[in-house]
Amino acid sequence: MGAAVATTLDPPPTTASELVDWRLASRVGRRVAGGDPLLVRPAWSGQFTELSTRADLAVAEYTGLGGQLGPPVAEPMDRGQWIDANLAILRRVLRPVAEKVAKRRSWTSVGPMPALARTSTQVLTGLQAGTLLGYVGQRVLGQYDLPVPNPDAPELEGTVYYVVPNIVAVEQRHGFRPLDFRLWIAVHETAHRRQFRGVAWLSGHIQGLLDEFLASVDLDEEAIRRMGRRAQALTRKLVAGEAIDLMDFLVTAEQRQVVDRMQATMSVLEGHGEFVMQGVGERLVPGHDRMHRVLHERRLAPRRADRVLQQVLGLRQKLDQYALGEAFVRRLHDHGGMALVNRVFEGPEALPTLGEVQEPDRWLARVG
Repeated sequence: MGAAVATTLDPPPTTASELVDWRLASRVGRRVAGGDPLLVRPAWSGQFTELSTRADLAVAEYTGLGGQLGPPVAEPMDRGQWIDANLAILRRVLRPVAEKVAKRRSWTSVGPMPALARTSTQVLTGLQAGTLLGYVGQRVLGQYDLPVPNPDAPELEGTVYYVVPNIVAVEQRHGFRPLDFRLWIAVHETAHRRQFRGVAWLSGHIQGLLDEFLASVDLDEEAIRRMGRRAQALTRKLVAGEAIDLMDFLVTAEQRQVVDRMQATMSVLEGHGEFVMQGVGERLVPGHDRMHRVLHERRLAPRRADRVLQQVLGLRQKLDQYALGEAFVRRLHDHGGMALVNRVFEGPEALPTLGEVQEPDRWLARVG
C-alpha cells in the first residue's frame, strides 16, 4: 500500500471579495463524488503519458491539425484531485465577475447584515459548485484543461487529466482491456489538445466569448428584479402548458446571442472530438466498436434520478452537444473529407452558427 498522491491543486482560500466558498465547495464535491485517494503508483503517470503521446500522434496524422508539437502532459488523478483542479478553473473564469461584485457598495458595506449576506452567498455558491462537480466527478473519465491564453507564453501547454478510479471502474464493469480502453480515452482528449494547440486563434476566441458574456453579467438590484420578471413570465408559460427553456430565465436576450455562439462552438469541438475518436479508434484500438456502444448507452440511459439531476444541472445539454456536433462534422466529412472539416478551423468567421450546426447544409451553402 502507498500514500495518497500529493497534489498542488489544493482549493484556494476564500476571501471577502470571492463569490464562492472554495474550500466548502471542495469538501462538498469530495463528499458527493466519494471514492478513495489515488495511491502512489509511478506507473500510472508513465503509462498515461505514453498512451497520450501515442494517441496524440495518431490524431495529428488523422486530422492534420497541430503540426509538430511536443508530447502531451498527462496527469492521472483521483476524483477529489479532479474536483480541486476544476474549482481552480472555475475560480479563474469567475474572477471578472467577482471583481465587479466586490466593488459594489452592497457587497463592501460593514455591519452584521452585509457580512451575513456575503457569507450566505459564498456558502450557497460553494454548495452549488461542489454538488455539480461532485456529481460529474463520479463519471468523468478524462479532460483536456485548456490553459488561459497568454501572449507572453504562447507555448503554454494544457494538461490532459485522467480520472483513474472512474476509468478502472468502467473497465472492470464491462470487461474492457485496460490498455486499449485507456488509449481510446486518450484519443478523445488529445483530439481536443490538437484543436487548441493546432489552431492558433481558437483558445483566444473562446476566451473572448467568455469575457463578452461575463462583462454583461450584472448582479445589482435592478438585474435581480429583471430576473424576477422573467421568472414570472416563464411561470405563466408553464401554467399555460407552453414549452419553456431554462436559459430564458438565466440570461437576457443579448446574453442569449453570446450563449448561442458559445454552444455552437463547443458543439463543433465536442463533435469533432467524438468523430476523431471513432476514426482513429477504428485504426488504432481493438474493440473500439464495443467501447463506443457501451459508452453511448451509458450516456443515453442514465438512472431515473440521474436523468432528472442531469436536466436540472444542465448536463443533458452537454450530452446533446456530442451528438449534434458529431452529426455536423460527419456531414462535412461525407461531403468533402477531412479537408472540408478543417475549414471550420480557418477562422472565427468559419465557425458555424447554432442553426448551421443543427442544419449542416446551411453551413455548406455558406462556406463549403
